[in-house]
Amino acid sequence: VNAFADEVRNYVWVEDLVEVIEELTSLPAEDRATAPRLLHCGGPDALTRVDMAELVLAARGLTRTYTGADGQELPRIVPTPRSTVSLGYEAPLCIRFESKKVEYFLGRPFRSMKKCIPENLERL
Repeated sequence: VNAFADEVRNYVWVEDLVEVIEELTSLPAEDRATAPRLLHCGGPDALTRVDMAELVLAARGLTRTYTGADGQELPRIVPTPRSTVSLGYEAPLCIRFESKKVEYFLGRPFRSMKKCIPENLERL
């Protein structure tokens, strides 16, 4: 699998985002007027796609390499610079969000991919 090694993001577990939406949509009408209008939702860890792929490999108990049909050791993840891929649009290599406002609203921090991936392996 080719994966970007130089593009950093703060991945958010989708169930955390669902919880944010549920909380916002369940607010009483009088509280909606004072609810935050813009909430940045970024997870606690700055990770590349290579990091994410390695978390899945580790959770599945797989090594970073495998033996190919010809007997050679081959990488399961091939770190790839994003500059080698045309996205068709401009995008910065590092996008990180601070989520203190939404975490305060939720009453807890967003969960780490390092924790969520192993805990939810059967669903991946």
